[in-house]
Amino acid sequence: MRRLSGLTLLLALLASAIVAIGQPAGGQSAEGACTGGHVEVRGIVRDAATGLPLPETANVDYYEPDGTPIDGGGTGPDSRHTYCAPIADGDIKIRFDADNYRPEWWNDQPDLASATVIDVNAPGPIVVNAALTPDGRVIAGRVTNMAGASRFASIGIFRRNAAGNWIGIDGIGNDMPSGKWSFRVPSYGRYRVGACVDYHWCRFAASATRLRFARTIVVNASTVFINDVDIRVPYCHATPDFCVPPGFDS
Repeated sequence: MRRLSGLTLLLALLASAIVAIGQPAGGQSAEGACTGGHVEVRGIVRDAATGLPLPETANVDYYEPDGTPIDGGGTGPDSRHTYCAPIADGDIKIRFDADNYRPEWWNDQPDLASATVIDVNAPGPIVVNAALTPDGRVIAGRVTNMAGASRFASIGIFRRNAAGNWIGIDGIGNDMPSGKWSFRVPSYGRYRVGACVDYHWCRFAASATRLRFARTIVVNASTVFINDVDIRVPYCHATPDFCVPPGFDS
């Protein structure tokens, strides 16, 4: 999974501090609640492939239904957004945008014309969540034990080359406590994925003990994301290392 760079995180923290010590935004009290004449519009922005909050800040822009800009902001460290919408200004539309993701209008719409109108006369808070689709093509899944509990894993990505051989191209970790992982593939092709966990037997998707028997994930021009590449690892023994089956990488 991607992580914020040190500079990006520092800037985000500084921005949060400035907001915290500055004057409240229009229609918002010092405690952050929306004041009279405004209704709170809030939600969380997630990665559509994994269902996890975005690992980076998303831009959230507010418009009148005809496309006239009203206001804009960004998500916080928890990937949540909030806005005190003036009731007198009428209905709004919202656009979401983030690095490495496809921009979209709420609710999962590609443009202003098809965006869902949000009625700010409704009682608040009005929950407006979004799930952004990653740029490129992504394979994703989850690593668990046999009982379905998430386990922190070392995940290997393999790709079939032109000669028909399976070559390891990358190694990644997964997110905890969810156990989920995602990988943006570098090109079209055929991929296989394996995972190793301390105290457990290494396995490929799906439950294969050898690379040759592993599930093949085909990534082509029509692929957006494939998010069911789950791996379950059985317990092996009480020593803190991987249990690797004979011929695992063959």
